[in-house]
Amino acid sequence: MLAPEDYKIAMQIANMVTANVMTHCGLYTEHISQREAYCIYGEAKVRTWVDTKLIEPIRSGTGNSKKLFNRHQLNLLKELEDKNKLKK
Repeated sequence: MLAPEDYKIAMQIANMVTANVMTHCGLYTEHISQREAYCIYGEAKVRTWVDTKLIEPIRSGTGNSKKLFNRHQLNLLKELEDKNKLKK
């Protein structure tokens, strides 16, 4: 049986490997649209992170193009917020 800290590390590695395989297969993308970000993380949270400059949207083109967010950065911000380590 794994110690709690070893289990946590093993789960993080498994999640990283899973994300890499899904990205390679085209099932998981590095960037998600603003609408997807709002649905997954909550519109208020994403807007707060943008307003406080913790994350910046990426434009897929010029002018009135779709806003994209880096999924890994969003996951990190959510994780930090869940652990109350994100400064308000």
